[in-house]
Amino acid sequence: MFEINARGIEIKLQIKGYKPTDKDNWYNDWCKCDYLFSSDNWLHYHGENDEVLLSYEVDQLEEACTKLLDNKLTEIKEIVCIEPDFVFKLYPQTDLRDNPKIIYIRPGHEIQDIYLEWKIFFWHDGITKNHLSITLDREEIVKLRNYLLTLINQ
Repeated sequence: MFEINARGIEIKLQIKGYKPTDKDNWYNDWCKCDYLFSSDNWLHYHGENDEVLLSYEVDQLEEACTKLLDNKLTEIKEIVCIEPDFVFKLYPQTDLRDNPKIIYIRPGHEIQDIYLEWKIFFWHDGITKNHLSITLDREEIVKLRNYLLTLINQ
């Protein structure tokens, strides 16, 4: 199970039923996911045995996280899942001095490290435009990637 506290938001994700995929069956193998996003009294969003990720999407997310962690991702990468519950957006390391919109950078803070934005879209009689956005830093991305690798290597 993947469990972290992302600056006050408890995240738990368990992916069950992962199967290796190939080009011929990538759209067939759904994983059953249990997830929980909670914080104090204001947030308690969860799902049990929800088919929100394909095995292929697990592979795709692990590969993207590995490239991000190895600094091999040079452009922002967005992974939009077939089921619209989750969207993952991965941001590579950035030299802020290259951004013309930034006029001052405190010395020693020129490089913005990698991060991953995880959007969780809410349901109310179907999917809505309302979502929770959680940002994972390098350490949290490592934990997510390692969890995905344990699933893949079972």
